[in-house]
Amino acid sequence: MRGEETQILGCGVDGTICLPGTHSKWVEVRGGRIERFSTAMTGETYAVLKQHSILGRMMEEGAADGEAFAQGVRRSGDEGGLLHHLFGVRTRGLMGELAPAASASYLSGILIGHELRDRASTEVLLLGAPALTARYAQAAALLGVGTRTLDADAAVRCLFRLASSRA
Repeated sequence: MRGEETQILGCGVDGTICLPGTHSKWVEVRGGRIERFSTAMTGETYAVLKQHSILGRMMEEGAADGEAFAQGVRRSGDEGGLLHHLFGVRTRGLMGELAPAASASYLSGILIGHELRDRASTEVLLLGAPALTARYAQAAALLGVGTRTLDADAAVRCLFRLASSRA
């Protein structure tokens, strides 16, 4: 972790905090202390599959598709596991069940769905860029997991508090 500790301290909350991104961080905070930490390569996996795999060659640029994303999140709970679900992006495209412009959203839903299923409990505190935290909140809601979005400017407050305490 780099600046994430500062953001977490700036929030001043206990619970399961998710910092979504290229390498999503999952942090358990109790009593103002980081007790557990893990990382998921969800964003990087999405980028690699979209840019350097057969899945990406089937995708077209387009606006995010909320329904395709939701289908991907729901699919993440089916039998077969992540690798099988990923191949399904290709299969659904070949069978005409998934439009090329919707494939990226479906892929994102599968990956984020698997990440949340592996790590989320009853409530997840989201900390990060608004567009990405909104996507995680949408996926969590589909899985019945509550979310709260924390202030992404928490790092500034933390640094101010640290500087003030030294004065």
